[in-house]
Amino acid sequence: FSANISVIAIQEYQLLKKEGVWTWDENNNAFKISKEKLTKLPQLEYPDSNFSYELHTGASDTGTEAEL
Repeated sequence: FSANISVIAIQEYQLLKKEGVWTWDENNNAFKISKEKLTKLPQLEYPDSNFSYELHTGASDTGTEAEL
């Protein structure tokens, strides 16, 4: 439930490759932002059947996403 986490974490994903190169400022900053987003829990509620809902999905080279 974290918006754009794959965009933020792409620098961390790049480190998993054989040729992954650690760039301290960029990678450390991406890690801090990812950690902060993942530790803040969103408020979830049961859906109200009186409303209509739309599901939006997307995919790219850096990740996938879904939004209700």
